[in-house]
Amino acid sequence: MTHTSRLARPLSCPTLAAACLLVAALTHPVHAQVPPESPPDSLREANEDAALDRDQEVGSRVAGRVVDDESGRPVAQALVTLAPSNRLGLSDSTGAFLLRDVPPGLYRLEVEHIGYSDRSRELEVLSGLTTHVEVRLETDPIELAPLRVEVEYRPRYLEDRGFYARMERGIGTFFDPAFVERWSSGLVLAANLLDVMTYFSPSFRGGAGCGGPVIYVDGRKDRSSPPLWYELSAGEIGAVEFYQSSAGLPDFAMADIDAICGLVSIWTRRWEDLRRRRAPKRIELCVPEFQEGQLTIEGLVRDDFTDVLLPGATVEATVRSGNSNPRRSTTTADGTGWYRFCDLPPGADISLYATAAGVSGVGQSVALGEDRLMRQDLDVRIAGPGRVVGRVLDRETGRPVGSATVSVLGTAHGAVSDGQGYFMLDEVTPGDQVVEIAHLGFETLAEPVSILADRTVDIRAELSADPIELEPLMVTTVRSLRLETRGFYERRQWSERIGQGSFIDQKQIERRNVTMVSHMLGELQGIRIRCDARGCSVGSTRVANCPQLSVYIDGVQVIRTGESGSAGVATEYTIDELVRPSDIAGMEVYPSPSSLPAEFSGPTGRCGAVVIWTR
Repeated sequence: MTHTSRLARPLSCPTLAAACLLVAALTHPVHAQVPPESPPDSLREANEDAALDRDQEVGSRVAGRVVDDESGRPVAQALVTLAPSNRLGLSDSTGAFLLRDVPPGLYRLEVEHIGYSDRSRELEVLSGLTTHVEVRLETDPIELAPLRVEVEYRPRYLEDRGFYARMERGIGTFFDPAFVERWSSGLVLAANLLDVMTYFSPSFRGGAGCGGPVIYVDGRKDRSSPPLWYELSAGEIGAVEFYQSSAGLPDFAMADIDAICGLVSIWTRRWEDLRRRRAPKRIELCVPEFQEGQLTIEGLVRDDFTDVLLPGATVEATVRSGNSNPRRSTTTADGTGWYRFCDLPPGADISLYATAAGVSGVGQSVALGEDRLMRQDLDVRIAGPGRVVGRVLDRETGRPVGSATVSVLGTAHGAVSDGQGYFMLDEVTPGDQVVEIAHLGFETLAEPVSILADRTVDIRAELSADPIELEPLMVTTVRSLRLETRGFYERRQWSERIGQGSFIDQKQIERRNVTMVSHMLGELQGIRIRCDARGCSVGSTRVANCPQLSVYIDGVQVIRTGESGSAGVATEYTIDELVRPSDIAGMEVYPSPSSLPAEFSGPTGRCGAVVIWTR
């Protein structure tokens, strides 16, 4: 009689072919000698015990697949834990996982993945066999606070060549890509560029000892004949910078003695070609093997203020183990904001910090223990709090309402309006908030307001003294970041308090629907418009002998104050030729020198000024 061990039984594995091949390789038939007669019972029991011991040495396994319960698609990178043992694993791109060398017994299989509800189930692992299981996860979306980020687009090509650094320094006149795109024709993209630049300096026309400005294209002097810049189309020009003299010239033209009469630097849209060449980067996290002596640490990278995940953040790890030199590693967070470092030594000290959008977060120090998988989330403060400013008015009379209580419901933010009705709330958490305005004798106003990170929300609230007949009214607007940083709103608020200057924003310009700036200025008090065949000039009725106010565009003075017919009014262009109403984001008008802010006063401001900010 032939005795066959249980390991010789055929296996049926219709699903996991690779796993079955491995099991088949480990299994083999064991044939016992056939004695001439039946052995005693004690010898038969000893043989069966030996076979059982061999089963346990080979070990059992748990194999399975993790899928989305709704779509049936595989779920990759799901963490699979077999409790109470220390068996861990991750599902691959097909959702499959495999846990080896599992002792027989009853276990609880736990599966976790961000964006899904945790799932667990009981299962029994039999000796020497592979237990198959399918886990279906139900989605559990993560609720995130609303975040609106507005970033000024700056081509890397111009950043690397110092264009924006020179523009912020303020020496020269600059037209960035956003400005150039708006002006399909006119100031920058005129057919004859030199004719347009004459209003900046007489030297651009060529004078005694000057043959006109030097032309540079993409940082190189244009020596070609005919000139290269003559052949550039409007669509090829990306940015332009002007210099009236040799003061403040870019580094690439510092040694050019011909630039004493001025310089024009034209930057073509080369960054479009560079951007097309840049292949998209695919981020793949390391896959831990969970071998002895190898640990893994992972986590999420979030914004510290809003808890919004930060995909693409750079995470750097410094690992110190024993007396060996520190080892530095860098990885990138994937599309879900998840990072991972694999193959770390037990007992090591690891320092982690993340960087996103050029901002570095606070470092975290972790002492690695015996857990094969550790989690450490990292924070980076990118978005800051918002700010709420506004004014409270009586809806019937239009007068300011002082001592009104303004608060953000559910928070500690509160303020009281001043005598002119103005109020301000700082450090407000971004998101949908409810702003409440209350005053004795008026109906309480409570309206939802969307607070934006690092932005100021401007509120104009009109309270009704008769809550039965009139409904309260609150108008909310978002301030332009460009005008905010230029001080437009602060000067407007101050002007409203002391009654000096006139301010026109983009919405007012759109409502008036005028085609020329002079038409819009002629409606203001203290302003006189005089037109002739050459164009219209903007003068003041409050100051004698002032037919022309100074004109600033984006902080650069383009028209100087002077008496009629004097050399001081020597400008080749009128205000209507320099800018169009559709390109204006905000405008400040000061009809007398006493109303001028400090930044626009001086010898050239004796008649007042018109300050224009483009979009």
